[in-house]
Amino acid sequence: NKVVCVPLHDPYWNRYQEIEQLPELLRQEIDQFFSVYKLLEPDKAVTVDGWGSRAEAEREIADARRRAAG
Repeated sequence: NKVVCVPLHDPYWNRYQEIEQLPELLRQEIDQFFSVYKLLEPDKAVTVDGWGSRAEAEREIADARRRAAG
């Protein structure tokens, strides 16, 4: 899973709190990037399943921190 983050102290980006607030074109560009970035690696495949909520992202981060802590 991927998590979209914005710089906290950057006034251009820090106004965004939810994925729906990002410009549609930016979300489309991110989708496109993740749908093609592994094409040059023959043994890797990517499935883009859409966007989750902020709460889902926070759970994903918490899970990753637990896994890293061992």
